Amino acid sequence: MEKTCVLVLGGQICDRQAFIKAVLSADFILAADSGAHHLADAGRFPDVIMGDLDSIDPGQMRRMEAAGCRIRRYPVDKDDTDSCLAVKEAAAMGFDAIEIWGALGSRIDHTFANLMLLLLPEVQPGQRITLRDGGLAVFLPQHGQILAGRPGDYVSLFALGNPVLGFRNRGLKYQPPGNRYDMNYPLGISNELIGTEAWLDWDEGVLLCMQLDRETYGGTENDGNNGCDCRATAT
Repeated sequence: MEKTCVLVLGGQICDRQAFIKAVLSADFILAADSGAHHLADAGRFPDVIMGDLDSIDPGQMRRMEAAGCRIRRYPVDKDDTDSCLAVKEAAAMGFDAIEIWGALGSRIDHTFANLMLLLLPEVQPGQRITLRDGGLAVFLPQHGQILAGRPGDYVSLFALGNPVLGFRNRGLKYQPPGNRYDMNYPLGISNELIGTEAWLDWDEGVLLCMQLDRETYGGTENDGNNGCDCRATAT
């Protein structure tokens, strides 16, 4: 049976109900520093909290210890972010799926750093890491990945590093020209599911997928043209 770790960071969480549902169904809960505040608001304690812990007040720390939470404290000056330490810990524990909440927010540098967690070499083949919030999933798809959703849901695809070559799909509205994505051009933003599933595959490169529930994120496009000039070929 698949084992899931919910990893809670200190960034923004918009959908509290979806977060609480994820926490209640998790096999293990890991918090990075101030991520413990989100859990406290939900009435839960993490199984483990780790980081420099400079954002946790002593009273809350005592309550977590009394509840059996294991505490792993690291120096403020270190070569890893608290988020990075937590992902490495979850990967080493062998969880099949790692769901990261609180990875996004107003600090764009923190958000970008958290996106880089998807590329950590400590993550083993077959382990799936997903940044989540209500109606949003950000992940590195596998070859032959099946995406499930609703017609009209957004699927934004980007190359990380070298170009993604030989891209092909079934179930998305648009196919990129030349069957490729390049990191130096935002081709692939706001593609859409035609039905309830889409199949993705490609030959070379690392592909980043951002899947957004249209009901939650519809009408939030801000490029001034609804993305129309970023698509070329309908499938």
